[in-house]
Amino acid sequence: MKRIRTGILFLLTALCICLMPVTAWAKTPSLNKTKVTLSAGETCRLKTKNLKAGKVLWSSSNKAVASVSSKGKVKAKKNGTAVISAKAGATVLTCTVKVRTKLVPMKKLKRYGYFLNYMSEKQMRKTYKAAAKILKPLLGLSKKEQVIGIAQNMRRLVDAGIKYSMSAKHYNDPYGFFVKKCASCAGCARAAGFCLNMLGYKYEHVNENQYSHQWARVKVGGKYWICDAYGLYVGPEPAKRKHPYLS
Repeated sequence: MKRIRTGILFLLTALCICLMPVTAWAKTPSLNKTKVTLSAGETCRLKTKNLKAGKVLWSSSNKAVASVSSKGKVKAKKNGTAVISAKAGATVLTCTVKVRTKLVPMKKLKRYGYFLNYMSEKQMRKTYKAAAKILKPLLGLSKKEQVIGIAQNMRRLVDAGIKYSMSAKHYNDPYGFFVKKCASCAGCARAAGFCLNMLGYKYEHVNENQYSHQWARVKVGGKYWICDAYGLYVGPEPAKRKHPYLS
């Protein structure tokens, strides 16, 4: 009798599953991004997933801040927020696009813990404040313009009195460059990286901890660039991790 009841229960469960609406099995339509932060001039591609309602119509709530093409390519234009919509039939999917309007808070820097290896939190606050002076005028510019601006503004500081040193205290960190006014190429590279982090960008420290020239490497528009105030060069690298002024 127990086996009969188990068999009946199994059949009823199977029947219920077979009678479930097809929509219960369908995957939910979505976008590959629902939130994104860009700098002016940057682009990103939005793609729909599991949307089978026909042609997708793209639109922006604020074209002056961010526009979108008929294929979902978003272009950031100026500071602010815009909602990008993808409509197909009765389905509407959205992505909020923020064009960067402020610096990344100190404790939210991508390499915050890394920089604490070189300076105290108090020293980092002073460094952040000093670096902010050369970065705030760059807000709202394209990533390319910002990277160029970092190198140029840091070079002005060098020419105004930052001394090259491989022995002074903090010679190899951002605190040495921005506050103590002395730094090696390692310190200059970390200072440039600190600035890139403040603007929200990842970077690579080339030749880190090596007895060789060092600089910050950052991706700009699909290519890697060198940001090097001491080496007097900012632009695309000629080859992977190669400097145009070094053999």
